[in-house]
Amino acid sequence: MNTGVIEIAYEQPTGQNSAEIQKDLSGGAVSPLKTNWDEIIHAAITLGRNGWPLGCSLARMSNLSSASYEVMFRVSLLLMAVEESDNSLKKTKSFMNLDPTEKGMASYFLGMTFCNLFASHYLQAFLLHIDVYGKKDITLLRSRSRPDLFGWYLDGDSYQGIVMEAKGRSNPSSKTNIVDQAKKQLGNVFSINGAPPALRVVGISDFDRKDEVGDLRFFWKPLNLNTDTGEWAKFSPYKKRNNTLPEIGSLWKKHYELAIEADETLAKIGVAVTVHEDIKKLYKTPEATIWNVLDKLKENKGTWEGYSFDGICVRAKSGWFSNLQHLIHEEG
Repeated sequence: MNTGVIEIAYEQPTGQNSAEIQKDLSGGAVSPLKTNWDEIIHAAITLGRNGWPLGCSLARMSNLSSASYEVMFRVSLLLMAVEESDNSLKKTKSFMNLDPTEKGMASYFLGMTFCNLFASHYLQAFLLHIDVYGKKDITLLRSRSRPDLFGWYLDGDSYQGIVMEAKGRSNPSSKTNIVDQAKKQLGNVFSINGAPPALRVVGISDFDRKDEVGDLRFFWKPLNLNTDTGEWAKFSPYKKRNNTLPEIGSLWKKHYELAIEADETLAKIGVAVTVHEDIKKLYKTPEATIWNVLDKLKENKGTWEGYSFDGICVRAKSGWFSNLQHLIHEEG
């Protein structure tokens, strides 16, 4: 497996609001996104978690923690679905041969991972799962239709609210139909801590060919749902209900949980993961809030060399893929 630069083609709508879209999403950048396995693994392991049942079950039968099995599950799922070739990520034959239910699960994970990758790269967005965190400390939206992710992104010197709907498809997709559906989901979040989200974004991961080994690509679009217009009423039928996302308490720690709890397992396969000491101190502080973390990240923006914007450093060394296969065989 190559470990160099990986290019992911992405689309942004053009036209009347193209300048605003460029500013909001990519800072004027153009396709493709140049990334690598370090950043892709980072995106996969920082998606919000509540413990995969498979990982918890396997952990009871081994010396590894459930977090370790979850790391192996997430990275293995990525490698089952896509492979690096000619500086791009291509659909694997294993992915193509899955039955529709299995393919849907893998596509969902790809959609979430690459939404997180693009939001991290261009927006420095700190994203959390609405469904995971809504089951306990966060009041669930009363509507069944809601987006996948919410959080904050750095806009200049301040953090603004963002909600994202992530879609994953195994074949070329109809962007128009998906965007229309996403409007209903994104429109059902009225505020984050009392303020309307500054960005409501739909992100779509799919492949450029249907039955052949196609390249993974990405499409994203911000949706301008003005609460004072008829468009809001049309796409938000639950407006009169109190559909808000309150404070999240200590749930922000889920973003760092796998990186901290499974760092030894990742080291075994040749993936070095380090969380900056300043973030680790906050992680270990019971009363620390998301705002303490965001303030610390803003304060040190661009000064933590080698670390991502969230204070996590991932380095996949040569041979990590083979090491992962070996570890799975040992524990299996």
